[in-house]
Amino acid sequence: MDEYCNEGTVSPSFGLGGTAGTFTATPAGVSINPTTGVIDLANSSAGTYTITNTIPVNGICSGDIKTDVVTVIEALSATISYNDPFCLSTTEIQNVVITGSTIGTFSSTSGLSLNTVTGAINPSASTSGDYLVTYTIPAQGSCEEFITTAPVTILEASLVDFEQGCESNEYELRALPLNGSFDPLTSAYS
Repeated sequence: MDEYCNEGTVSPSFGLGGTAGTFTATPAGVSINPTTGVIDLANSSAGTYTITNTIPVNGICSGDIKTDVVTVIEALSATISYNDPFCLSTTEIQNVVITGSTIGTFSSTSGLSLNTVTGAINPSASTSGDYLVTYTIPAQGSCEEFITTAPVTILEASLVDFEQGCESNEYELRALPLNGSFDPLTSAYS
């Protein structure tokens, strides 16, 4: 029995004196060229199939029938993302948004408080900065390891000092950065 990941194509191999006849597959679900025997794995469904190569009688030469069992395994994949950026002061655990296979593990560079099993992030236990979270699905049978990534940003908390007073008969309240924690010309206030 031969096992293949559902990616690409695979051609039959013939023994000494072997040749292509007419190829069929049972049950339905595998995409096979009846003349060449090439299996289009990317367009085949996961499952186990019996492939038959039938060589008809040709003059005085007898015909032959050979079979092989082929198993097609579905390649696992996923996408991940986070609803970031997160403020360093956020104490709530921030969960990953994952679509696809959930059997992988998470990793990142040091400084990001990341649960390697669930992908959840604890912003308040992290260091501010930009990170890349890597999600790895291990190899499954003949399918190779799958890796995808998602960026995550942890923002430093802005420290604000307020000045107030009257100027030209108008009351003014100004937010000023402490230690350059933000740029008052580009910051939005709400």
